[in-house]
Amino acid sequence: MRFEVPECSRCLFCLPLRRGIITFGYLNLLFSTLVLALDTWVNWGEPANTPTMGLFRGVHMYTHKWFPTLLYSLEIIFNMLLIIGGHVKNKTLIRCYYYYGITTTAAAFVVAVVVRYQIDFNTFGSTFDLIDLALSSCGMIIHVYLLLLIRSELKKPRYRTGTSFVNHVAEVITPPPWEQPRNPF
Repeated sequence: MRFEVPECSRCLFCLPLRRGIITFGYLNLLFSTLVLALDTWVNWGEPANTPTMGLFRGVHMYTHKWFPTLLYSLEIIFNMLLIIGGHVKNKTLIRCYYYYGITTTAAAFVVAVVVRYQIDFNTFGSTFDLIDLALSSCGMIIHVYLLLLIRSELKKPRYRTGTSFVNHVAEVITPPPWEQPRNPF
């Protein structure tokens, strides 16, 4: 079965594609910086290996305190790569964020599925489950949309490099010999 990934020409139907990606990059950078600052402020003075409930891309996970800090620090670094790559139209930096985004979104999806099946539903109320599902779904959808925008931007001709050849021999049209009458003389 073949599935075609849609290509976007505008971000949110109003912004040009590259500027929309840069805007998403700035918003991601702002959000990641705020969450990292809040996480650092809340956990100040406690040992880094203390277990806690962490949140990354809308997915709750039970982990050590240093792990969400590491994830958000990497998120800040890769968001800066996306912003710089978008401003200078550098294909390598944008592609680097694209691969990072695919990897972390897939990992967050796997973690969400694993955590979802390990939760004892009798312990938590249905409101918590609904909010958790809505939060993780919104985070996934937004990041998949950003990855779709980045993919559409990378497919533009300005990012294609290399040599392309045109076979001019295949463009020559010669009539078949039976269409032209032969001169017997």
